[in-house]
Amino acid sequence: MATQAPARPRRLIGTVLWSVAGLLRAMGIGVLAGLGAGFVAGGVGSRLAMKIVALTAGPAARGQITENGNRIGAFTADTGFLLFFGSFLGIFGGLLYVALRPWLPASGRRRGLVFGALLMAACGTAVVERENFDFHRFGLPALNVALFAALFLLFGLVVAPLADRADRAFPPLPPNRPPRFGALGAYALLAGAALLGLFPLGMAAGVGLLGRGEVSADFRAALVLFLALLVVALFARALPTGAWRQGDTAGASGLRRGSGVMVVLAVPVVIGLVVLLSAIGALLAAA
Repeated sequence: MATQAPARPRRLIGTVLWSVAGLLRAMGIGVLAGLGAGFVAGGVGSRLAMKIVALTAGPAARGQITENGNRIGAFTADTGFLLFFGSFLGIFGGLLYVALRPWLPASGRRRGLVFGALLMAACGTAVVERENFDFHRFGLPALNVALFAALFLLFGLVVAPLADRADRAFPPLPPNRPPRFGALGAYALLAGAALLGLFPLGMAAGVGLLGRGEVSADFRAALVLFLALLVVALFARALPTGAWRQGDTAGASGLRRGSGVMVVLAVPVVIGLVVLLSAIGALLAAA
């Protein structure tokens, strides 16, 4: 009996360490997938949306400066910054996707659409801001709102397969066999990506909760709701054993049955949807 007593704390410590390692692995996957999906949706997608806005606004709008400082109809150095910024914003969505994945549909395409819709409802005012006069200054306000709202759906469709494929491609934790050099490099890449994920988390806390920076109230609300969704999902996933193991979507049926958790997760989504609809109403009324 005396030899068994010390084994329990060691097993507990080992379980906690592997859980933390699994969390970092999931964060790394979320960051990498979010960067890729953010480049497609937030970078290229938003640039195409701006091009459509320029076409509908007509020749008179060409060359005018938008609220964000971009020039209508021109591909300049600001385009490169837009691609970078869109990729950075994608990290927020990538982290949220890996956290919410157990509560999303099992099929890939439907999962991406549902996640994109949830992301749009909760954090849509980060893009569709009522104070952004560009929505009713150029082109057709309803079309402008629809174009930029659709970027969230596009992001969901891209981030879901990227994250799920990365989850299968990267080595699992705990490893099935002693890791080789390639596996160690993959773990190092995930660890570096996880550290990169701390920057948007710090930004969300500092800007959203602490009020740092000069941003609109809609953008600040989106950051707060992002944090609320993330915290609830992390807390719920910390309860069952092995919630951060590889392929956690396949073994998360118990999490999906947690109706109480889903109700709590629905609260920030509903609040965000109300704020988003209010912002859209204000933009269309000002047209």
